[in-house]
Amino acid sequence: MKSRKVSSQKPQELPFDFIKMVRDVVEKNYKKFCFDKKVVIDGGIYMQEITFMVGFANKSGVKQVNFCASMDFDLKKKDIVERLNTMLDSLGSMIEQYVEADGDIELPTEWTDFELDGKKIFLKFDTTNTELETKADELLED
Repeated sequence: MKSRKVSSQKPQELPFDFIKMVRDVVEKNYKKFCFDKKVVIDGGIYMQEITFMVGFANKSGVKQVNFCASMDFDLKKKDIVERLNTMLDSLGSMIEQYVEADGDIELPTEWTDFELDGKKIFLKFDTTNTELETKADELLED
């Protein structure tokens, strides 16, 4: 997942337990939608930003839909879990709208800011196949 800020270069990975919990919750809450899809969780913790993505990749093809969130971050505040939960709530709303509309909905494809509980959060929707992108990056490095 590409970060929103140009200054965000090398992320620290999201906590494994958080990723597992999110995957379990998404698979449970969207069981019917996930039937033929793999749930993809991605994101990172940067010096000034946290990114978080929940994606759904077709098991029998290359199509993938991703719901992405980003928030500004300050290491001194030590509120990573709170920010991750805010992003998860926001992404849950996007996913819910998408599923209810059976994919026939316009969502922002560029980072768009929203306010939630007095906090600014940036959201976007994209169709990047993260597995293919990773493999392409590895090939280009060689």
